[in-house]
Amino acid sequence: MRYTDAKQSNRANSTNYKMRVITQNPYRVLGMYANDSTKVMTANIAKLRAYSKVGKICEFESDYSSIFGTVDRSDESIEEAIKNLSNEDDQNYYKLFWLHSSKTLTSKFNSILEILKSATDDDFCSIINKFVCVSKDGPYKLTAICYVRLLSVYKSLTDQNRKRILDTLIRYTNNKVQFDFWRDCIDATEQINKDLRERVQCIISNDFNNLAIDKLRYDTSLDSLHQSTPKWENINDTHKWTKYTIKLLKESSNLVSSIPNAESQLALSDYANTMITASLTFYTNTQLKNVQEAEDLLNILRDLYLISYNSDVKEKCAEFGKKVKEEVKYLAPESLRAQSDTIQDEIKSFCDKTDEVRWSMMLVRNCIKPLIEIKEALGEDNPYYKRISTQIADNALYSADIELAAALRKYDNPANDKEKADIYLRTIITNCGILISNIKQLNVESSFDEEKAKPFLKRIVNLMTKFEIDAKQISADISLMPETDRLSECGNDYQKLMKFVLDNPNSPQFQEAIKRIWEIEDSEFPSPATTKTLLEYKQKFYNSHNDLKILNLLDQLLLGRRNGTLMEYKQVLRLWPDHPKRTIIEGRIDLLNFKNCVCSGDWEDYLKAFPNGQHRAEAQRKIEEEKFGQCKTIADYSHFIHSYPASDFYDAACSKVEVLIFQKSLLTGDYAQYIRKYPNGKHIQ
Repeated sequence: MRYTDAKQSNRANSTNYKMRVITQNPYRVLGMYANDSTKVMTANIAKLRAYSKVGKICEFESDYSSIFGTVDRSDESIEEAIKNLSNEDDQNYYKLFWLHSSKTLTSKFNSILEILKSATDDDFCSIINKFVCVSKDGPYKLTAICYVRLLSVYKSLTDQNRKRILDTLIRYTNNKVQFDFWRDCIDATEQINKDLRERVQCIISNDFNNLAIDKLRYDTSLDSLHQSTPKWENINDTHKWTKYTIKLLKESSNLVSSIPNAESQLALSDYANTMITASLTFYTNTQLKNVQEAEDLLNILRDLYLISYNSDVKEKCAEFGKKVKEEVKYLAPESLRAQSDTIQDEIKSFCDKTDEVRWSMMLVRNCIKPLIEIKEALGEDNPYYKRISTQIADNALYSADIELAAALRKYDNPANDKEKADIYLRTIITNCGILISNIKQLNVESSFDEEKAKPFLKRIVNLMTKFEIDAKQISADISLMPETDRLSECGNDYQKLMKFVLDNPNSPQFQEAIKRIWEIEDSEFPSPATTKTLLEYKQKFYNSHNDLKILNLLDQLLLGRRNGTLMEYKQVLRLWPDHPKRTIIEGRIDLLNFKNCVCSGDWEDYLKAFPNGQHRAEAQRKIEEEKFGQCKTIADYSHFIHSYPASDFYDAACSKVEVLIFQKSLLTGDYAQYIRKYPNGKHIQ
């Protein structure tokens, strides 16, 4: 039987194929048992043709319709059945998939179970009947047992028919069904008669060996194993089922020999060589992330070492295994898989960004929490901890170095704006200084520290000296101290405690830090509580847990009948941008600003500052009143009339102009101007 890579969904096709071989078996179509004579066949064919001519349905004792369903006896089906029994090989094949007449089989049986209970293991016909019933829709384990029993009693079964039987039983099934069937066959050989066992075991071993060799050759030729960068999933999944095949191959070989035959040994060695080559390519091109990946790879290498019969392949496997074992100490243990994956994800995200020192600083900060957890679990001298710390530092330093070089080129280029280039370079130098200070907090490998970290630090120090950058602003803003130690270091320093809770919101020490913060805030709460002391307290403890208490006290002091100062109200809104009584406070600020006005300039400023102010109309009237009072000449009053056409003083200004013009006429004796301008004036008479 040839190996097939059919899928699980085709299992239904296998069942349908088997069912048809049984339900439309040529012997059944011709209305006979499989062991009936040729004379019965000839008579039945004549009867079927005669009934067909007159359109009658012909039924026979051997139909067993209640068990196997109705049978198709159309003209085409009858002719096909006759054709299928035209030679001896076909007859022998179809005889194995239909009932044989025996003394234990009666026409009254209505279920497969009745036939199985009546069958005996020493009767050939009963064994065939049991095989037919189980093959119809029984489990593959039972089918395998019946198949082995059939081989033990059917000594004249040809190789061709045996392969046809196997093809019928497990056609289109997936790999697991096929190999489970063979496993059951191997187990079943131990249950048959000792005198017959050796011959059956040879048959089973030979048939399965051929299938296993086909499977090994198929796997060896898979494109997924010969890619320039094979995927671990492809290697692992391929070996998962091939490993089962190899195990069964050894078991089937042990039925007749202690070792597989030469062809099997060659197939095993070729498979081992292909898998080692693919695994080595994967290992060379892909960095192992954790101990579990290394263990999975080592397990495959152990399997390949054991199955190979080629000394060169075994040697290659052993050398590769040593290399992987050496690297295990630099990999994350399974217990720290989550922390390792977090760091690797951060590095991957970082590599997708542009080469800028700001991303380098963020990478180091984002990796601190998982790094601390790894350090606490393994210790600061652990090779894996140092390796992953170095990996973070190396990536961060690489990008920072690139941007620093770019900033220096920009500064030295005379075509660029010197002032802007200088500011940009100073910013980069400062950020690089903070970055290298942070990297110095990490426990990196000594080779990286000597070859990269120290030279970079020296370079930054020289640049800071050259550009006169204050070194005091350069310091590390991270720490690898365990959280318990960091909390102890904070003591009762309010700012340090606040930074701790902001940086470690999920820390087990979070509640302890919050408790200390609240104690400090309570101890410094102002007594007596005045507007000044409450506002000073709020400025010092901006996010205090006493915030609501302060707010209520200030409401009593500033929003009652007595007004506070303008500065106090402004300070309240600055400290509480979302104050629940913001509208009331803004009204107080509006009023105080208006009350502080003493001249037209102040009122004009008020109108600009409060375009929708509550005292806008009064301020406008005050301005107009002052402007009107300042008018002395005809030109002054005319300008007022033009500037304030809607003023309450408009009419008075107009009257003043008329009076002044009349007075001027009296002095000059020229009344024409007045008469022309005021033909109906008050002084026209």
